Amino acid sequence: MQIEQVHMISLAAETERRAHARAVLAGLPWPSTLHDAWDCRTAAGVEAASKRFRVGGPADVPLGYRPKWRGPLSNGELGCMASHVMVWQAIAASAGEKEGMHIVLEDDVMVPDAAAMAAFFAALGEEWQPLPELIYLGYERFEPDTRPRFWGWVAAAGKLAMGLAQTHPALRHDIRHHLLARRYPRQATSAVAMPNRQLARQQGLLEAGLHDGTWAYAISTTAAHKLAQLAEPICLRSDELMNLSTAIGVLAAFAPPSKLAVPRSDMASTLFADRDFRTYTP
Repeated sequence: MQIEQVHMISLAAETERRAHARAVLAGLPWPSTLHDAWDCRTAAGVEAASKRFRVGGPADVPLGYRPKWRGPLSNGELGCMASHVMVWQAIAASAGEKEGMHIVLEDDVMVPDAAAMAAFFAALGEEWQPLPELIYLGYERFEPDTRPRFWGWVAAAGKLAMGLAQTHPALRHDIRHHLLARRYPRQATSAVAMPNRQLARQQGLLEAGLHDGTWAYAISTTAAHKLAQLAEPICLRSDELMNLSTAIGVLAAFAPPSKLAVPRSDMASTLFADRDFRTYTP
């Protein structure tokens, strides 16, 4: 599978992260672009992002997320989301009439084996029609082997209950049953993955479940356009928006059997004011 471009999101003010980002890109065999991340850790950064993007509030959060919504995004989360939206827009704008696959990385990511990542895409071949919309290369996910034995029944019951609940006007757009049914990765057998189901199964890809973290993924130009359209007003993190999109069937997302990229364990998160707070594990 041809990769058109690698897009690295990097904080310009973080010199060590920037140097690491350049080193990661130098080790990959594809053309690359370094994007300055939106740094919203200052009031000026927040103001600049708010002028460039529409930032939403509680009323804009999809109903299924409201029961667990934590309130407005932190400044770091806003900057992260704005950075991904910027890259999605750039990918969509550069496509023209040509559909292609792009890799998006964050600057705290490690690619332990660049050759293995290149081999992964080479093994996918050129038969994918249409191209896969989204392939997670590394993220914090619910693993298939942690799925409870009778989870299918739990998900089906939840879906039925929420389907009945949607007869109530206030719950008509509630997405909790979609999120429940799609929590765990699974073999690519559902209707959302149908166009490439056989290829995905042959190549060991899983139909992605819910996840946290968006530090490494491959995305088609079509999917980038869809996410850019859905992203504003900004009220969810990038991983939450992807969860929403895959759960309700807007995007078909896949995941390799094992992670091809991992976050650096020695690098603190910039999503929150507490610089020592780490949200993910390798």
